[in-house]
Amino acid sequence: MESSVCNKGFSITTTPYRFYVPDGCDPPLWSEVADSSAGGGLPQSNVATVADCQYVCIQNADCQGLDWEPGSDTKCWLHIGSIGSQRDTPGITHYILRDRCPQCKQTLFG
Repeated sequence: MESSVCNKGFSITTTPYRFYVPDGCDPPLWSEVADSSAGGGLPQSNVATVADCQYVCIQNADCQGLDWEPGSDTKCWLHIGSIGSQRDTPGITHYILRDRCPQCKQTLFG
C-alpha cells in the first residue's frame, strides 16, 4: 500500500494573507487558463488579489480551483469538490490547483 504525506511543520512567507507552506514544500502549483471560467464557482467576498483568492482556496481541502474576475465586485470564485465545464470568458482567468504541497511527498510502504 502506498500513501503520500507532508511534514506537519510550517514556515511563513509574506503575502497579503499570512501564507503558510508546510515545511519541505514549495508553494502550491497552479495551472492558469486566460480568458476562461468554469461553472459552479462559489463567490468569495472581500478578496482583493489573486494571491488572496489562492490562499482561500488552499485553506479548503476540497477546493479544486478558482476563477479570478478582476472587473467585478466579486473577483474570487472557488470551485469546491469539482470544477464545472470550462468556457471561453474574456477577462476572467481560471486557475486549477495541481498540487498543494509539491516536493514534500514521501512514498510509504506498509
